[in-house]
Amino acid sequence: MTRHQGFDVRVAPEVLATLARSPKRPASTERTKGFARAMRRLRREGTRAEGVKKLKGLDLWEIRFESHRAFFRLVPRTRTIAVGFVQTKKSWRIPMRRLRHIERVVRGWSDELEAGR
Repeated sequence: MTRHQGFDVRVAPEVLATLARSPKRPASTERTKGFARAMRRLRREGTRAEGVKKLKGLDLWEIRFESHRAFFRLVPRTRTIAVGFVQTKKSWRIPMRRLRHIERVVRGWSDELEAGR
């Protein structure tokens, strides 16, 4: 039996810039650590990881960490996960027009990764 090799998680530069843009306080360090833990879960377990949810009607997934959400999609025909957007989730529900915008941003990152194969 072969061992599962995991997924290749690629994070968009804009996501890293958003995480780095926060002021230097303990809360921002915790957020960065939470993001790193979430990415390790994604790398290890993919869409079956704890905190992952498929958004209905969209080609978009989210993974929760702390009070934030990172949005991603699977790159077609690969074992690559394209993480293209991160957002603070203060309310219980994100409006659909905002989700469609997030989907376009994540799809752009995914398409960029697919073209670079």
